[in-house]
Order: sequence, then structure tokens, then C-alpha cells
Amino acid sequence: MAYTEANLAIIARAEKQLYHYVSTADAFATIAAADYFADKAPSIGVGDVIFVKASDRSGFLTVTAVTKTVGSYSVTTVANSDRVAANVAANASTPATCVTTPAAVITADDCTDLTTAVALLNIAKDRINTIIAENAVLKASITALITENATFKTTINAEIAALKAAGLQASA
Repeated sequence: MAYTEANLAIIARAEKQLYHYVSTADAFATIAAADYFADKAPSIGVGDVIFVKASDRSGFLTVTAVTKTVGSYSVTTVANSDRVAANVAANASTPATCVTTPAAVITADDCTDLTTAVALLNIAKDRINTIIAENAVLKASITALITENATFKTTINAEIAALKAAGLQASA
């Protein structure tokens, strides 16, 4: 299969972008291959992180290169989860954290990638919390407008009833 624009969603915008991509048709290795995201190249950048849910597994990719040739783009990604797993397997130990064992098990680049991903997720969480707060304010405003509208309707109906009682006709 091929990249599908509708399956890519931006989660957070910052210096680096955080994306989520879902493909039930493509394996993770296919998605991680060079140029899978070439159609998105004009807006994707080096250092952007793409969380991928593929047909066979999930993981995340970091964009390592975006190049433009005449009329086309090339995008190169690296599968961070594969690199971390390879480093762990090569060192035959389990990392406690990046802070305590970066040189022995996880490279500095892995820690940077993970730190970037966490930072982008925190940005997304903060933005979601802001949207939730804004929606609560909007809901309160709409509720107040509905109440005001009901009060206005009651007042208008009372005035129409008074005019009818006085034998006058309300004009439209």
C-alpha cells in the first residue's frame, strides 16, 4: 500500500511536530522505509516524531532527512523503538532509565528522541487541557445565552398576551 494523507494527524505543533499515523494495510517496516512519507515532505521536518500504528505493531519514527530534488521529495525516517531494542539486546541488560544508564544500554540519541517525544506529548496534553477549559467557558456562555433567550421569549410572550388582552394586535 502507500501513504494515505487521511491517516496522518498532527498531535502537537512546536519546534518539532508530533504526528500519529494509522495503517491497517501496511506493516511497520513498510511505513518506516525511506520515502513512505514523501507526499507529506513539504510540511514534515527533520526531528519530527511520528507515532505509528501499523498492521503488525506500533512504534515511533523520527524524521532524519527531508530532501527535495526536481519535482519530488525524499523523506528518511529511523524507527526509534527498533534502535532502542537493538541497543538493549546488544548490551544484554534492561535499562532502568535514560538518566541512570544512557551509555551502557541506550544511546544519547535515544534519550534525546524519547525526551523530545515526551516533551511533545506534554505540549499536546497542555493544549488538550486548554481546549477543555475553553470548552467549559464556551458551554457556560451558551447556557447563559439559552437562559437569556428563554427569559426574553417569556417577556415577549407576556407582552403579546397583554396587547391581545387590550384588544391590540402585535405587528410582525
